[in-house]
Amino acid sequence: MEARDTIIDGGERVDSGTGEVLDRVAADGRRKMPAATSFADFLRMLEEGQFDADLHAAMQDLAASMIDHYSATRSKAKGKLKIEIDFGYDGIFRMASKFDVKKPVMEREPSILFANEDNRFTPHRPRQGDFFGVRDVSGPATFRDA
Repeated sequence: MEARDTIIDGGERVDSGTGEVLDRVAADGRRKMPAATSFADFLRMLEEGQFDADLHAAMQDLAASMIDHYSATRSKAKGKLKIEIDFGYDGIFRMASKFDVKKPVMEREPSILFANEDNRFTPHRPRQGDFFGVRDVSGPATFRDA
């Protein structure tokens, strides 16, 4: 039995007897992108590779944020990268992809304030004297000899 070539969608020549793909070259002579054999291959196809590039940049930024957080706090840094791909089909597959990055949050030091008789906030404890007032530091600096 003699195998005959069949051209299928995408321009591949296929042996109709065995199903073997005979060439993977586009009409312009360049290599065609092969079908995805892994999730990584699939990700590289989304948005013609831009989604993969943006994810990589986001991961680098997340890593830098986590290192900065650990350096500043000496506590465990946690982050999250969430990928979402919506699949649609109307004769062809349409994928809408997006991602979300959650970086570690630096905790800020708490402020201690008091409420006065008018319920306005103040840094001074009401009905208690203060040792020191506000010092003016807006003028020119002078050096003192010891």
